[in-house]
Amino acid sequence: MQTLLNIKDLDIAFNLDQGRVNALTGVNLRIHAGETVGLVGESGCGKTMLALSVLGLLPRPPAEIAGGEILFRSGDLARAGEEELRRIRGNDISMIFQDPMSSLNPVLKTGEQVAEVLRLHRQLPPGRARKKVLELFREVGIAEPEKRYNFYPHQMSGGMRQRVGIAMALACEPELLLADEPTTALDVTIQAHILDLMRRLQGETDTAILFITHDLGLVAGNCSRVAVMYSGWIVEEAEVADIFSNPLHPYTRGLLGSLPGLEQKENPELTPIPGSVPDLDKLPRGCLFHPRCPEKRPQCENALPGDSFPDSGHMVKCWLYGKNA
Repeated sequence: MQTLLNIKDLDIAFNLDQGRVNALTGVNLRIHAGETVGLVGESGCGKTMLALSVLGLLPRPPAEIAGGEILFRSGDLARAGEEELRRIRGNDISMIFQDPMSSLNPVLKTGEQVAEVLRLHRQLPPGRARKKVLELFREVGIAEPEKRYNFYPHQMSGGMRQRVGIAMALACEPELLLADEPTTALDVTIQAHILDLMRRLQGETDTAILFITHDLGLVAGNCSRVAVMYSGWIVEEAEVADIFSNPLHPYTRGLLGSLPGLEQKENPELTPIPGSVPDLDKLPRGCLFHPRCPEKRPQCENALPGDSFPDSGHMVKCWLYGKNA
């Protein structure tokens, strides 16, 4: 299977007034053509930051790629110039942003914003671009597309804006789609429609998808592999079935344990993970999860564990396993 995106030992740091802080640490992630990989974790764990770093959208400064590579095709996006990144953004790699109100231009009509992508990357004349936008609007479930083509973002609901963002991301049939909570603002019916649309695009064009979400149910139904992120650090990665049937890292077990089970029909008692994700300028020594971990050992407080592979294709960073044990 062809590797489309290969993130190797990626470190992202921010140089702030209070000092230098590490936002992503030694991130390794491969995505193959036609594959859907889930990226899960609590808010503040660095999932969106990883996606933004792939497209070079982090503000530099204060952000800095302190180490590692972001290999796409034969080039390294971590060292690509702005002109090269502009050619790639929206064309070869697209992103569905989590907050469409901040990602859409408030002073441009929504239809024109999507048409601009087609004119820039596909050189479509205005008439053909408009026709394609109307087709996309219908595909993502926007009623009366001719009317809403001329709406400004503030004239649409949050769900409608999200559909515009999805239409924009799918316009050029990208090789890689970074989907950051793509269905959060949508009702269940439209959510299923959008997921079907993404699967159809994937089947027709072999698009790879990085699916960033808090919803482990969506991961189970739509992804082949899943990476679990904590404090800018991927702590576990495996096939979806392995993660759900045999979670190894205490953090992954905590995420799954905080979900209601199908057998709990009345007053389910959820098991929350104690504490919260640490601030970037207050990261603990050793394993970043150890202050919240019910299974911590003395060595957890002193050093980061390396990668262990207790099972074939199942990676975990934890002192409980393999060479770390």
